[in-house]
Amino acid sequence: MQGADTRSMWILKEYMDSIPSNNYIPIIGDEFSNEAKAAKLQEAFFPPPPPADMSDINASTGYPDPVIEDIQISESQLDNIVARIPSNKAPGPDEISNKAIKNTYTVTRQHLLTLAQASLNLRHFPKAFKQSATVVIHKVRKPDYTKLEAYRPIALENTLGKILECTVAENLSFIIEKHQLLPPEHFGGRPGRTTEDALLLLTERIQHAWKEREVYSAIFMDVAGAFNNLHHERLLSNMRKRRVPAIIIEWTQSFLTGRSTQLWFNDFRSNNIETPAGILQGSPMLPALYMVYNAELLEIPRRCEDAIAQSLGFIDDIAYGIQGESDRQNVEKLTRMLNLVEEWKQKHGA
Repeated sequence: MQGADTRSMWILKEYMDSIPSNNYIPIIGDEFSNEAKAAKLQEAFFPPPPPADMSDINASTGYPDPVIEDIQISESQLDNIVARIPSNKAPGPDEISNKAIKNTYTVTRQHLLTLAQASLNLRHFPKAFKQSATVVIHKVRKPDYTKLEAYRPIALENTLGKILECTVAENLSFIIEKHQLLPPEHFGGRPGRTTEDALLLLTERIQHAWKEREVYSAIFMDVAGAFNNLHHERLLSNMRKRRVPAIIIEWTQSFLTGRSTQLWFNDFRSNNIETPAGILQGSPMLPALYMVYNAELLEIPRRCEDAIAQSLGFIDDIAYGIQGESDRQNVEKLTRMLNLVEEWKQKHGA
């Protein structure tokens, strides 16, 4: 009974020493201290990514020439970016709010423009913006909030850093569309390509197969932990394969290098956690970079010459569809495609 009494006192002390809130974390597993909870949460949120086979990467040869673009960040582009940022969103570790950025913009406009252009020209993302905060919040209506599965991380970046990200992300998106660097089957995160467009295309393919009195079969795939497990070296290699301008590749390498975060919960801040892989969810760079990362998956059906096969992609969600005389034949052909997917999986540690 003495051990049970001690445990009860620890739980009571946790509640008494903190400000009650809907997101308070009283206990995780058998851990009571915030330090121990942070260790558990770190294991869940930031596990080491699966190993990837990088043996085919050669940084000096074997890549096509990049497209040529003189990237200049305009005043109107920066104006639109600052106008779009939500005023009441929580700030990052520097505690500079979006509202403060917007209210002082008439004074800081030229300084921000100079900073953004210099960051791109120097191919350097400032170290001060690489620190983020990871706020731990409850998932809705979970039965047991002592389990790790009941919580999810929300990343908060410094607002000035996100403004720099937005300028590069917009230019990367423009270059991708202008030079057609991504497969046309990739939807989501691209101008003029919506979920409805992807579903309409899939519906038309199914109806076409029926008109031909054939069978349409599809397989849907989702990459587990897609954004957290992204390997930076593989991403940079894929950007070179897609002919992304060198200035953006080198800026992205700086942007991804040396990043760290802290877990924030219960008015507690953990020690810095290094994040050598992945991209923060919520980063303006994420959609374009991940579509470059997995673009090869969208091209696999084209390699099956004896099949009427198609693909659809929406960021990290991929679908393969195939038209054929029978479901059995379709399954055989889809299986061959999945064997090629396995090769991609090994190279990308997915």
